[in-house]
Amino acid sequence: EYNQGVIFEDDNLKVEALRVQHPPIDDCFALKFETSSVKIVFGADTTYFPPLAEFAKDADILVHEATFDDAHEKKASDYGHSTARQAAQVGLEIGARLVALNHFSSRFQDLSHLGDEASEVHPNCHLLEDGDRLQIHRDGMIRVDRRTTDAWVAVLDLELE
Repeated sequence: EYNQGVIFEDDNLKVEALRVQHPPIDDCFALKFETSSVKIVFGADTTYFPPLAEFAKDADILVHEATFDDAHEKKASDYGHSTARQAAQVGLEIGARLVALNHFSSRFQDLSHLGDEASEVHPNCHLLEDGDRLQIHRDGMIRVDRRTTDAWVAVLDLELE
């Protein structure tokens, strides 16, 4: 169990938590993992929450929930969730190289429109699937791998800019 603030730190890694809004749950936290060369932020299960932008500033990767689409923006707010566009907006505000979207409503059989809405705001948005693997290589390349029945396959390679 932890609270807001630094929850772990050693010579190689610092982990911080930020309490986010996901009513009625009080203890919902975004987590930031930072090394000397990489910053990854997991935005958690949250409504659109502007303080997250300051917390996540200059993250290489922002993993953010995108439960709803634009047509359900009020429902997203009412239920403590974000739209894909809102998640992308946070990614744009913080200067993320990649916005990795997750936690989609089961009402959507086809998620492609969520990716389309997000991509109108941030050029590098990607819809994650359960089990996807995110990597940042030493040269700065960001890679998303997906498990098939036989092997891991790259579904995204984003080069250092």
